[in-house]
Amino acid sequence: MDNLSQLANFGLTLVGFGLPVITIYLLYRLVRNTERPSSPSNPWPTAIELLEDRFARGEVSEDEYRERKRILIEEDLDRRATLGS
Repeated sequence: MDNLSQLANFGLTLVGFGLPVITIYLLYRLVRNTERPSSPSNPWPTAIELLEDRFARGEVSEDEYRERKRILIEEDLDRRATLGS
């Protein structure tokens, strides 16, 4: 009987301390995840996105935009081909 009461006390102690700790941790994670918006896996703009922004602002001509975009796409394809082999 003594062992059973010790086991019961141990179980109550775990529940008494563990449950509040787990609850606080889960609430913390919930609040932390809702405070900040989900960010994309890569927050940095790509070279093509930067080029598109410059074209939209009128900083580059249409011909220059098309040429630079072609170069960027070719470089990306070359890099992917190199990584794939």
